[in-house]
Amino acid sequence: MVMNSMLPVKTADDLAREEAQAAALPVADEQKISLLSGHIKTIWERVKTAKEPIAAEMIECLRARKGEYSPTKLKEIRSIRSSEVYLKLTKTKCRSGEAWIRDIIEQPSQKPWAIEPTPEPELPPEIEAQLTKQFYQTAIMQFLTDAMMNGQPLTFDVIQEQIEQMKPEFERRLKQMIYDKAKERCLELEKVIDDALVEGGFYTALDQIIYDIVTFKACCIKGPVFRKEKVKKVVTDPQTGMLKTIAEERIISQYDRVNPFDIFPDKNAKNIQDGDLIERTYYRPDVLANLIGVPGYKEDQIRAVLKEWEQGGLKDWQTNVDQERAEIENNLEGTLDKIDTNLIPCLIWWGLCSGKKLKEWGLRGELQDEMPYHATAFLIGDHVIKAMLNYDPVGEKPYSSTSFDYSPDSVWGESVPELIEDIQAICNATARALVNNVGIASGPMVEVNRDRFPDDFDPTLWAWKIFESENSQMTQAPAVTFYAPPMVVEKLIMVFTTFSKVADEHSGIPAYAHGDPQVGGAGNTASGLSMLMTSAARGIKGVIKNLDLYVISPIIQRQFEVTMEINPRPGILGDIKIVARGSSQLASKEQQGIRLMEFARETNNPLDVQITGIEGRKYILKTAASALNIDGEKAFQGQAVPIVPPGALPPGNNAPGPSTLDASGRPVQGTDTREFNEKEKK
Repeated sequence: MVMNSMLPVKTADDLAREEAQAAALPVADEQKISLLSGHIKTIWERVKTAKEPIAAEMIECLRARKGEYSPTKLKEIRSIRSSEVYLKLTKTKCRSGEAWIRDIIEQPSQKPWAIEPTPEPELPPEIEAQLTKQFYQTAIMQFLTDAMMNGQPLTFDVIQEQIEQMKPEFERRLKQMIYDKAKERCLELEKVIDDALVEGGFYTALDQIIYDIVTFKACCIKGPVFRKEKVKKVVTDPQTGMLKTIAEERIISQYDRVNPFDIFPDKNAKNIQDGDLIERTYYRPDVLANLIGVPGYKEDQIRAVLKEWEQGGLKDWQTNVDQERAEIENNLEGTLDKIDTNLIPCLIWWGLCSGKKLKEWGLRGELQDEMPYHATAFLIGDHVIKAMLNYDPVGEKPYSSTSFDYSPDSVWGESVPELIEDIQAICNATARALVNNVGIASGPMVEVNRDRFPDDFDPTLWAWKIFESENSQMTQAPAVTFYAPPMVVEKLIMVFTTFSKVADEHSGIPAYAHGDPQVGGAGNTASGLSMLMTSAARGIKGVIKNLDLYVISPIIQRQFEVTMEINPRPGILGDIKIVARGSSQLASKEQQGIRLMEFARETNNPLDVQITGIEGRKYILKTAASALNIDGEKAFQGQAVPIVPPGALPPGNNAPGPSTLDASGRPVQGTDTREFNEKEKK
């Protein structure tokens, strides 16, 4: 360790005070740090080794997406002087897949998740008893009112008998009331959770991982994690009454996209929650310095890290693909030298650790030495700057991950570049052959007899060139011979077209899904193309289902638990379930709007209105309006009009008279235009 050349002058009192403080320190202080950091370093070497083949495959996925050959392949191509053309079929499929997924998940004014009550929610007993009492009081008062209007006797036995007869109906309607109450509470909770997701950047992270899920072997979102951030807020100036923007510090739950190259699950882990997990991240020195004084972080360890960074240390946590990855991404900040100079690499570890190691590091609490605990720690160099127990009650890590082609036995699945890797190679080989053939066949191949030309002959060929030659050794062989290489472009195009269609099947992203007009067959008609799109959507529906089950639902569940812990709501929620509805939104919004309008039109008849009621009809129209980006609350503000039974007069002064019936008892259609009707004649 480099010592400062200038030491401060210390008095005898200072020396005595330092000796007393040194005597008060535990003797095994260095051992505390080394035990926990050694534990994490051991895990790092294990997970880094397990990640190496996965990282190499993801490098090839990144190359395919960028449209670049590997150095080995490029060297082989140049050795035969072939064309270096690379047809970006993979990039087209990836971009189309991203657009398709975004079109389904990120629909305007709709969330890709919902909170719904179970079919028979169980509210707290006191609230259920209150609703039961309220319902029975209302029902009995209505029954008594009807009995008095109809002149029925109001004896106790009659009332009790009627109540017993109506009890099944009472219970059915009571269950509906309980369900409606639970649904109302779920909608209130949805707004609170959605507000937290927006502030925490969940939807931004969800949009970012769509790139990862189609390009790499997995995508990953981290959250919720709690950070103190400065948030802009618009307030009213009490002196001027004008609006102004201020910044205030708040602890909010945040969500981040984790680059697949920077997440290291345990060897043979089946999902992101299995075994140990390490995330590699980077801190700017100023951000790290701001953590001094924050509860949970050790000031002395942070200062030691900053000192080593200033001296040019901290070159750990690099893998064998980092440099290659930086070169492909054209990221100058990502080269090894730049990382070591400007950023401080850090390992965030999650997993099991013995109580002894945690206590020796300095973690307080009732920990038993031999017992394993779910914990997390931040390691920079040899310094653990923070360690704590996992705040999740069952030890789950705040990470969610899935893949385009999901595998239940591994964190890593397959991406679009991997699914069409062989097709891309064949198409590239065909394209190179095509370009080579065009180049060779575009002009003549020339054979020149050297014996018939002088030594200073210029072999350059141009239009209307005259070749002056002489006889040599009495031969009559031509001095110049021209050959026309065959053009086989059409055959090569047929090969390319065939394998391009095979790529549609392998990737599940057909060309007509992203605007190819040359569909052919049934795709030439609107109904046929719709059927093809529906069939093709099965593959993308599986990807959306993966996002629903393994990313969106777990995150909403974690945010729900955090919301309940931070802002408890005693006695207002029954049984609930988290519903990710991305796959249910697979049909395009335009198609959904058409179906809703058709449904609203078909149910616009007296019989259906009697079934749905005015409120039900209002709900149908609001739903149809929302599909057209119309605010249903503003569009349908009228008061509910009571349903008029058949044959009864509707309310209003200008109500028409009763309908005239024909001989069969049906209403007469049309308008009576006779000058004198039959009733007036009589």
